Amino acid sequence: MLIDIGTSLIAVNQRHKPEDSAFTVDYRIAEQMALHLPDDAIKVAASGIGVEGGTTVAAVRDAGYDAVLGGSACAAVAHD
Repeated sequence: MLIDIGTSLIAVNQRHKPEDSAFTVDYRIAEQMALHLPDDAIKVAASGIGVEGGTTVAAVRDAGYDAVLGGSACAAVAHD
């Protein structure tokens, strides 16, 4: 496991089944996983961040994440 080898950056992808062609997201994964990540790691929450009905940036920040990857949310704002 990456934590065992001392990695300093960990990204948690909220995709429900990444191998599926359908894009489904479990919006609770990042918050649930935060409890198991080392305090000294840089933590990134990915997928479903800042989209309608998704995980808010504030929620992942409060869970201890340092950064988010929210491509769809950014693309939606750019087209408005």
